[in-house]
Amino acid sequence: MNELEKLAAIEEIKQLRARFARCMDTKQWLEMQDTITDDCEFDARDGSVVTELWHGAEDIVANIRRSLANAVSVHHAHMPEIEITSPTTAKGIWAMADLLRFPGMPTVDLVGFGHYIEGYEKQADGRWRLKTYQLTRLRVDVTVQPTGAPVDTGPELSPDKTIKAARLTGYGGPDKFSYGTVPEPIPGPGDILVKVAAAAVNPVDAKLRSGVLSLFMPMEFPAQLGGDVSGTVEAVGAGVTALKVGDRVAGMINPAKNGAYAEKIVAPAAAFVIVPEGLDLVDAAALPMGALTGVQLIELGVKAVPGQRILVTGATGSVGRAAVYTAAAAGALVVAGVRGHAKGALAGLPIAGVVDLGNLDDVAAAGPYDAIADTVGGRVAERLTKFIRSGGVLASVVSPPPLPPVNAPVSSAPVWVGFDGPRLTRFLTDYVRNRWSMPVAERLPLSEVAKAHALIDAGGVGGKILLVP
Repeated sequence: MNELEKLAAIEEIKQLRARFARCMDTKQWLEMQDTITDDCEFDARDGSVVTELWHGAEDIVANIRRSLANAVSVHHAHMPEIEITSPTTAKGIWAMADLLRFPGMPTVDLVGFGHYIEGYEKQADGRWRLKTYQLTRLRVDVTVQPTGAPVDTGPELSPDKTIKAARLTGYGGPDKFSYGTVPEPIPGPGDILVKVAAAAVNPVDAKLRSGVLSLFMPMEFPAQLGGDVSGTVEAVGAGVTALKVGDRVAGMINPAKNGAYAEKIVAPAAAFVIVPEGLDLVDAAALPMGALTGVQLIELGVKAVPGQRILVTGATGSVGRAAVYTAAAAGALVVAGVRGHAKGALAGLPIAGVVDLGNLDDVAAAGPYDAIADTVGGRVAERLTKFIRSGGVLASVVSPPPLPPVNAPVSSAPVWVGFDGPRLTRFLTDYVRNRWSMPVAERLPLSEVAKAHALIDAGGVGGKILLVP
């Protein structure tokens, strides 16, 4: 190439890069996909919630679309250093600044500065496209907008009574936990003091610990994790009438602040229900979050009715099992979607069939489906959308929620779990009456919290891990 041809190529690459950013921010996904090579490699892991490389134009655009669907984004690339390395290849470095606003409670603003390091390739049609992409950040500023809700300063602490608790000292691995003596909390108005029978270790706990959720759920250290808990009421605060001392209770509390990893906890009475007779109190800690998430996925997301054919993805997990039980109780025909190696864990579930989510022919043969109740998310769930009947729904409890393809005749129904006492009470009652099961893989002493989190990180546990004080 002569110098004039190189300059023309550089100008075309600048136009390509501008179009890529414009289409991302204006959510013109099909046009954006046309700016990327089919075998593009995309690395946006630096300074964001992205944890893996993305490969291929279709998957890259789907992942960006899912991440930014409800966000306002502004991406600027400027001061490019572009080098033409051959008639069909080039590389570039761009100074970058981006602003992302994720609306919610709370709304989070992220402003980043750094560089895009990119490769380009001239395709057979004579057009340049993005071949490789790497985001490197020098600085990220995060602002959490005030919600207007009262600031939770935590419970009052006893001056002369102590308990044992597991506290997180900072973001990182399981070694960031410390176990020791802390002041016993005192229930305030509307609160109860619970002697903990067990606290469940949930995937969200591990994400909070590692810092993956720090943009949206920042923590102050030392932090006491744990959202699922069961125990016995030891004291009640002013105004509490629905519960009394001695009641066996289970509840779902804020897992990021004043959580369940302790011998005793103080939490709002409104976050608990009575544990029915016949349900082991320690095992009851394995149920609240998974049960409520699965029930709400079916009743609020899918809105199941008798005769529907529903595919439940991740059916062996706690949320998936609760979804299966709830959908079957509503009269739906349930197909359990799992990875091949997990099929043996489905014994006893009220299902009409089982499919391997890694084998799309297997999934197709058991369909079509009126709805998919998804607990897996990402591209796995999105690729299943084509097996949903026109007018059906893809309901998911994963964040960010999977999205049907552009223009697909399928609706999306994201579900965000919230505490619901009547629904949890109903589920626990049915759980005992129908002899349902929620596997418990490990019961560990609270002092072994680091081991519990190491097991969660390794995956493949095969059931809930419970910490017993």
